[in-house]
Amino acid sequence: MKAVIFDRDDTLTVDVGWTHKLENCKFINGAPKAVKLLISSGYLVFVATNLGGIAKGYFTENQMNIFHWKLKYALSKYHAWIDDIAYCPHSPYPPNHDDLCSCRKPNPGRLRYLSMKWNIKP
Repeated sequence: MKAVIFDRDDTLTVDVGWTHKLENCKFINGAPKAVKLLISSGYLVFVATNLGGIAKGYFTENQMNIFHWKLKYALSKYHAWIDDIAYCPHSPYPPNHDDLCSCRKPNPGRLRYLSMKWNIKP
């Protein structure tokens, strides 16, 4: 199976800083068309993103799940979709920094998770 793993902010969506509000769910130019093209070419489409704002208390995982639902819904208007979203909720900053976090990019934890879950060879 062929797959593409995108970052979310400034790759698919406009990054407004700690992006989580529904009104800030906006695509960068060409993103929906690119996702649709990949799907029509037989690719699975994933997102792997760092969301340290959860650990910092700026927003909750529930708010992020709702944001991701809206993101997927907005893509559906273009006949495109994201097969899965994997995120790291850990903060890289004290006091919540977890030196053992392997899921925060650039570490490969989220990529490994998606590869194993979807049986994809990197």
